[in-house]
Amino acid sequence: MVQFQGNFTQLTDIDPILTDIFYQEYTRELGSGGVMALFRVGRSQKAKETDLKVGSFKDPVLFTGKVQYTDAKANYEVEYDFDEWVNGFQITRQMRDDMQYEGIFASASEMGTSFARKRRKDAASVFNNATSASFVGYDVKALAANDHPRSKAD
Repeated sequence: MVQFQGNFTQLTDIDPILTDIFYQEYTRELGSGGVMALFRVGRSQKAKETDLKVGSFKDPVLFTGKVQYTDAKANYEVEYDFDEWVNGFQITRQMRDDMQYEGIFASASEMGTSFARKRRKDAASVFNNATSASFVGYDVKALAANDHPRSKAD
């Protein structure tokens, strides 16, 4: 027989607890440094965000009594597409009937560790692939390239 959530009313009572355990472990694993210290992480409710980068200015010139003003031209449009990552575990009727809450809570904690580990790997990949032409930025150059253009026209 297929089991529906309605058959497990007692499990819905522990769902907020499992969520809390997940996020406690996730936050503990990431810590205050690491990923958060290296990257500015914003929040978004959108499926896609867009930034418009401003081109850089030419080098300054020696002051001769008059300031030469330069316009900043619109430059690269950068799109951020957000992926959704999922993982899950099942709680069996037997676990619930036998009150194996320690195992259930441990699974939620390990799930938090799993997501934090994925985030750390993604952060490290930025530096691990910094010289690879297969992983380019918005200017179509590797992160560690020494010939980044200052603008589209450069």
